[in-house]
Amino acid sequence: MQERDQRKRKAVEYLGSKCADCGYQTEFLTVYDFHHKEERTGKKEISYLITANVGWEKLQRELDKCILLCANCHRIRHELEHKNIPYSGLSCVSGEGNMGEQSPATGASLP
Repeated sequence: MQERDQRKRKAVEYLGSKCADCGYQTEFLTVYDFHHKEERTGKKEISYLITANVGWEKLQRELDKCILLCANCHRIRHELEHKNIPYSGLSCVSGEGNMGEQSPATGASLP
C-alpha cells in the first residue's frame, strides 16, 4: 500500500470509518471525502495535507474541523450550501435527495 493511501486510511479511521450522514462504510478509500464543518477562508484541504506528508499532529488538527462523508452526501451538502438551504439530515439514502425538484424533461415531480 502506498504511503498516501496509508495516511488517508488513518484519517478515515480517525473520523470513524463511515459517512457521517448516511452511515455508508466501505474499504474503498476513494468513496470518502473530508467536509469542513464550517466554511471559512484559509482552510487547509485534507487531500493536500495527506499528499504533502505533513506531520500527523498538523493533519489531525485539520481533521478535527471536518466530518467524513461519502462522495454523494458530500455533494448534497455542497448543493445545499450553494442554495443557502440549512442542512437538516438529508443524505444520499434519505429518499429526499431531490428537494422537491421537477424533471426538466417532463415537469413531473422527481421521486
